[in-house]
Amino acid sequence: MQKLHAGSIQLGIRDELVDVSDHIGYFWETEQEFAEAVAFLEYGLHGNDSCVVFGHAKANAKVLGILDSHGFDTKNLAEQGRLIVLSGKPSGGDMLSEIGGVFQKAIDAGAELVRLLGNIGWGHEGWPTELDILEFEARVTAAWSTSLEVEVQVFSEETLTGVRRMTSIAYLTFVAVDRDGRRQPVPGLILETAEEKQKAAEADVRRAERLKARAALEARSC
Repeated sequence: MQKLHAGSIQLGIRDELVDVSDHIGYFWETEQEFAEAVAFLEYGLHGNDSCVVFGHAKANAKVLGILDSHGFDTKNLAEQGRLIVLSGKPSGGDMLSEIGGVFQKAIDAGAELVRLLGNIGWGHEGWPTELDILEFEARVTAAWSTSLEVEVQVFSEETLTGVRRMTSIAYLTFVAVDRDGRRQPVPGLILETAEEKQKAAEADVRRAERLKARAALEARSC
């Protein structure tokens, strides 16, 4: 079993560890492999995590059935707000907006960690088609000694009408490391405009909040 370190959590699958905010692509072929993926949620529900099931109707029903068969009362968990089930929407942007809203609501309610298990249903009834495109725009907002923040804006565009709208914004933090996992310095960011300076100041505030939250989490785990 891997050693748990600050900022890492149990994936729930084969004793694997992942860092908080990691996005994991899991490919399954058998029903057993599908059920193994649901253990990602089970590990969180055994603790105090909030969990989100996102997918097309058939996949969501299968996930809930597995949880029920493993002794979880999914209806009660849903009433408590610890298990949220989301289905698709015709617009990719609307889906991202709804997911973001659910995450924010869980955080506002005191959730320390939110786990999402998704089964993408592109092409299913009520889901986007190949005519609905998501576009991403990203820029570096701040750089520190060995890490930097990237702002990602997501836009939904309908190819037939040309209608384009921003649906969500995310801030991602990256740490520079070498092949042995040792932190490496990153170049400083040249701030020229008032907007760039404002973005960097806001990034500093977010970084301070993350460090404070991480210190609190480590103190509780001691």
